[in-house]
This record gives sequence, C-alpha cells and structure tokens, in this order.
Amino acid sequence: MKEDKRIEKLSNQPVWLVDYFPERVPADNKGQYFQIEEYLLGARGARRHTRSVMRMLLTVNAYYQMDVRAEEKWHSNPKPAKLEKWLLQMFSRARGTMTIFVPETESLIYIDGGDLYLTIHSSHEHLLKLISQIAAAEGMFFRKAEED
Repeated sequence: MKEDKRIEKLSNQPVWLVDYFPERVPADNKGQYFQIEEYLLGARGARRHTRSVMRMLLTVNAYYQMDVRAEEKWHSNPKPAKLEKWLLQMFSRARGTMTIFVPETESLIYIDGGDLYLTIHSSHEHLLKLISQIAAAEGMFFRKAEED
C-alpha cells in the first residue's frame, strides 16, 4: 500500500518522545520503574492515560488531518469516540499499536499499548511545538529520543 511505503520513509525522521519521565530510566536503576509502569497502565491508570493521550491527539487533530491505522486499516479523521475506544482497548490490554500519519506535516505518531510513551517522527516545527505544549499541560515530558 502507498501509505505503508510513505510511513517507512517517514520513520527515518528525527524521533521525539512524550513520556511520563523527563529522561530515559537506566536499565540498572534501583527504583521501581516496572512496578510504576504497571501501575500507570493498570485498570485505573489505563483510563487516565487514555484521557491524556486523547487530549493530545484531539488537539493535534483540531489543527491537522490525521490518518489513523487501527483495526488493521486506515481511518481519516476518525470520530473522537472511536479514537477513544481504540486507545482504551490498547491501554487496557497493554498491547496493540496505533500509527497516526499527519499528512500536512509529513509526520508520524506511534503508540504502543504496552508503553507509557508516544513516539513522534517529525521535523515539523509547529507540530513539535504544539505537542510539547500539550504534553506539558498533561504533566508529561517532551524530549528528543536517545539513540541506542
């Protein structure tokens, strides 16, 4: 499919994260990262996380068209209730993925149901500024992804 080839190309852009943590938690940390992640993605946490991600996506969608890959097909500007349903299912099960293509900005937003962070592939200044502002309003951090 044409969109899949475009997405593959766009995944080579600079990578940004929206995360609950201001920096990567080291693998050898003495803290409780996995217990905290499990708590934040647990039954009550999944609803809160869904609301935060929803507000981010709805704000982006207010400014830009979004093509969302969910349920194994593409949906252009899905209704908010449908988007919320997909996200809640993903986060409640802690599995599944959603890819969002923002055509006007040639950007990708990637969401994994088992992760607390969102991945953004973009070099579009306005979109990145908008996402950083929304993330801050949601009590999350926006940062450049570290290279492995």
